[in-house]
Amino acid sequence: MPCSLELLNEDGSGTGQFQINCGLRVRGGFSRDANNPKHAFRFFFNNDYEGPLNYPLFQSEGAAQFKKLDLRTSQNYSWAYQNDNKNTFLREEISRDLQGATGQPYSKCRYMHLYINGIYWGLYDTDERFDGSFGEEYLGGSEDNYDVVKSAGSAASYNTEATSGYFDTIPAGFSPRPGDAAWSTTQSAWRVLWGRTRAARATPANADTIFWEIQGLQPDGKTRLADGRPPLLDVDNLIDYMLVSFYCGSFDAPLSTFLNDASNNWFGFRNPETGRGFIFGVHDFEHGMGADRDWRSFDRTGPWSGTGTTVNIYNSLPTSDPMRIFRKQPSWQNKYGSGGTFLKSNPAYLHEDLAFSSQEYRTRVWDRVQKHFFNGGALTDAAVLAKLEVRRAQLDPIIPAEQARWGNNTSLTKAAWNTEVTFLKNWIARGSVPNNPLTTAFATYGRGNTIVTLLRGYVDGAPKPLYSPVDAPVFSLQSGAVGAGSPLTITIPGANTPAGTVYYTLNGEDPRLPGGAINTAGGAAAYTAPLTLNSTSAIKARVWNGTAWSALVEGLWITGVPASSANLVITEINYNPPAGAPGTAADPQMYEFVELQNVSGGPIDLTGVKFTSGATFDFPLGYVLAGGARVVVVKDPALFASRYPDASYSGLSGKTLGGLTGSLSNSGEHLMLKGWNGNVIRNFTFSDAAPWPAAADGGGPTLVFSNISPLTLDADLPANWSAHTVGLGNPGGPDLPDPPSGTFAAWAAQNGTSAVATGDPDADGVPNLLEYALKGNPTAPDATTVLPTAGLMPLTVEGVAGDYPVLTFKSRTDAP
Repeated sequence: MPCSLELLNEDGSGTGQFQINCGLRVRGGFSRDANNPKHAFRFFFNNDYEGPLNYPLFQSEGAAQFKKLDLRTSQNYSWAYQNDNKNTFLREEISRDLQGATGQPYSKCRYMHLYINGIYWGLYDTDERFDGSFGEEYLGGSEDNYDVVKSAGSAASYNTEATSGYFDTIPAGFSPRPGDAAWSTTQSAWRVLWGRTRAARATPANADTIFWEIQGLQPDGKTRLADGRPPLLDVDNLIDYMLVSFYCGSFDAPLSTFLNDASNNWFGFRNPETGRGFIFGVHDFEHGMGADRDWRSFDRTGPWSGTGTTVNIYNSLPTSDPMRIFRKQPSWQNKYGSGGTFLKSNPAYLHEDLAFSSQEYRTRVWDRVQKHFFNGGALTDAAVLAKLEVRRAQLDPIIPAEQARWGNNTSLTKAAWNTEVTFLKNWIARGSVPNNPLTTAFATYGRGNTIVTLLRGYVDGAPKPLYSPVDAPVFSLQSGAVGAGSPLTITIPGANTPAGTVYYTLNGEDPRLPGGAINTAGGAAAYTAPLTLNSTSAIKARVWNGTAWSALVEGLWITGVPASSANLVITEINYNPPAGAPGTAADPQMYEFVELQNVSGGPIDLTGVKFTSGATFDFPLGYVLAGGARVVVVKDPALFASRYPDASYSGLSGKTLGGLTGSLSNSGEHLMLKGWNGNVIRNFTFSDAAPWPAAADGGGPTLVFSNISPLTLDADLPANWSAHTVGLGNPGGPDLPDPPSGTFAAWAAQNGTSAVATGDPDADGVPNLLEYALKGNPTAPDATTVLPTAGLMPLTVEGVAGDYPVLTFKSRTDAP
């Protein structure tokens, strides 16, 4: 239904931030219950109304353009419907925060008061829907090329469905996604992925090869598949998604204990243009973190899939381990019995098939556990409690409004909310052990330790530990900026028996080769004495005890000034390059580039800096950018040089780095640049729609950021960007206010057109010679702004004042 949506007083000024006409729909499952007075909503910002919403709702955290947006509220544990005092507005929201903390795409949360036709309707929070528009905004590529799969919910017996793109077979007359024909011309990418992970379980001897194959890699784990097949699965994303679900104890997503562990409340999405496989987003983890008050949220590590045969998954710990008492299989944990059914395919079953069959996958799980559950990682209890406290502090002053609308003066109060928040904190701090006499004994065990212990004891027919039985080595220094000459020691935890040997590398290689051999050819060396950090160093290390490896530990130490938001700016973007010469690539997107500039007076180290949204790129180890210097990130340096040769762009090849993956959307894009520590350096959304410069949208000129106080300007504001005055831009060099002086031939070459005076490549009726004389752009239709315009102007001529006819135009004054 049509709706007017307005955001009020976000900045505390008492004024509105935006108003837009849009579409409205009630969303969710439980929310749509006719007896529920407090529904959740989905807003549609499309061309049936006023088009996309352009507003930085999440500031530097997320996108500034939206085609859809949800407002969700407490559902199953709510004051409005079920009078439930377990309502916190925290469990579901913190789970999304945790996925973001692992470095994965996630749905951003902002708490809102909602008024409907002037009537206060209580607290809500934002929820971004995982679909093609989300993918286009955060990962790049075209929305139209995304496959989106999800649980269909109760409407279709909790089968899996596609809400966009292909689910099973590719319909007659339709083509595979770009690059996917090498996988299959008849089956969807999701169907192929499911078949490959099923094949891994059926034939474990082939599982490691399949593990690399579904990532688009050969068995060495580095080389792309010879036939160019794009990745089907983003393995790190799948693992991180599952780890967040385990930590939160989510028992209604992605598998539901209400449904004999059928899948529910999950989304997967993929566009091969982005260079990434299927990605999964945390959604509706409301059932978890002790909300059950029983065993369901204690252990969701599984396995739950397979063929339905009985498996005792709680028998792997020694009787002396205090956790063993809690690893009983409660009667409600029944297998769904359809793990091999494509209609029940879901991320948890992908994970379990690979965990059962592939040591390479299990090793990757070890490494992600080490990254997130140790040394201040995203899923350490301290980090989780810190995020929880941020959310609690946001809610504390506004919960009384929810009480006034939907609570009461007895049980549904702020005091009740405080009690439940305390319970939630204790659930994390005390190892999530539910009500039992031993709770006190686990006061310092912690949820993180609980999950690590459960993963170490994972069994699927036989022990398949999802965290290595060998403890990982320990660095003496935390990652970060250090002085040159700092010593670094690496120690082996005393719990390891035998102690084993630390193997480490200094070049970014893994000390362990696929298959388990020591990577001596890749530079792996046995640690024997402290290391000296004389230059920026990235060190990877594992313990090898003669029969098994530990998880991987990684450290990054920067001996110079790290790149940050205080010194690095995105200055030029070519997101919709024109086709044709110069440069002969069939796909104009191959000429996309992003230019960055060090705006400080001294060198900065870009090690660890990466683009994580819109396109992906990691700066190499030890890459230093001089003060004031620029670097241009491209897809293929050789191809790029065919359009931008050093002869015309002095020294550009030395300022160019290849390896940019994904494609910038021609309709605009969300770009996020992060530093070595994950902190945001730049985060904004540009567009091809007014008031953004239209000439940068395929006409030849690039999009250029203002050079006036660039560190303080908001990159989300169109007024701070302009179309380059030089056709094809000026990558690697200053963004000149005018085309370079010189001959007509030189001007034509610089602007990517022929030196034919009568030529008109942009078909705007203004020939090249006239474009040159009037300072026009030969590759962007600009007749209305270049040709002389007639009008009246108040002037005094020979003492007589009046409105005189005038012709107004620009002209070149530097022509020879």
